[in-house]
Amino acid sequence: MSRAIQAGPEKVKAILADFPQLKNKISAGGARPLHVCGMGQKGQLSTQVLIDNGADLYALDTYNYNAFHRMASNDLDIGAEALVKAGMDPNFKPPESNSSPIDIARRSRALKFLMTMECLGHYN
Repeated sequence: MSRAIQAGPEKVKAILADFPQLKNKISAGGARPLHVCGMGQKGQLSTQVLIDNGADLYALDTYNYNAFHRMASNDLDIGAEALVKAGMDPNFKPPESNSSPIDIARRSRALKFLMTMECLGHYN
């Protein structure tokens, strides 16, 4: 799935049409496809496709981070907006985690992420 995510949303959509179980495939470090979307500018563009196909929004990796934390740490506004609109809370701190996505964005000065959260009413 990582290669498909880097290729873009159309490729992800095509693969999920044939192999829907890949939407939650666990890879290195406990990362799932939504985590991979949160690791780069191009990857974030596949976030909505995975959401639409029922990917687990709340899955945690081995660092107790979900995809939203990854979007925050990499200042990815498009993917973050898709996650908020899907019902995720950027102020939620998962059990055993020391930070919410907003906390991470503040520390890393992820300005695009924070401005998007402000526009969506989740940060001021």
